[in-house]
Amino acid sequence: MGFEKLAEEGHAESQNKPGEIFFRGAGVPISYAKAAECFEAAARQGLATAQLSLAEMYEEGRGVGRNVSKAASLYLRAAHQGLATAQANIGRLYEQGHGVPQSYEDAVKCYWRAAAQGFEAARQGRIEVEGLLSPDEIRMAQRRARDWSAKKPV
Repeated sequence: MGFEKLAEEGHAESQNKPGEIFFRGAGVPISYAKAAECFEAAARQGLATAQLSLAEMYEEGRGVGRNVSKAASLYLRAAHQGLATAQANIGRLYEQGHGVPQSYEDAVKCYWRAAAQGFEAARQGRIEVEGLLSPDEIRMAQRRARDWSAKKPV
C-alpha cells in the first residue's frame, strides 16, 4: 500500500510526508499552501513533527496567513510530546510575548526542557532569560520544567 493510499485512510505519517515534499520542492514545485494542507491533516491527528512544521509556517506566514497565536498553540502541542525544537520555539515566544502572554518563567521552563535534550540554542536562551529572574523564580521555573510531562500544560 503506497503512502498516498495510507494518507487517504488517515495515517498521520503518510499525510505528513507529502507536506515535506511540497515544502522542500523535492521533485515537485514548491507549494507552501499544499504543504500546509498536508501538515494540517497530520497535525490534527497529533503528529508532533507536523505540528512543529505547521507552527513554523504560521509563525512566518508561509503558505498560510501569519498567526503567531496559532503557531504558539501548535508549538505547545508538539512541545508536550517532547519535541525539543518545539519546546525551544515556544520558550522564545514566551520570552518575547508573541502569541502568548510574556512570561520569563515559562520561557525558562521551556528552554530548560529543550536544553535537557541537548538543544544548545535553548541552553543559551535559558541562561539569558534567567538573568532577568530572581533566584526563587529560577528555582520555580526549573521545578516546573522537571515536573512537565506530556499530560501537563505548559
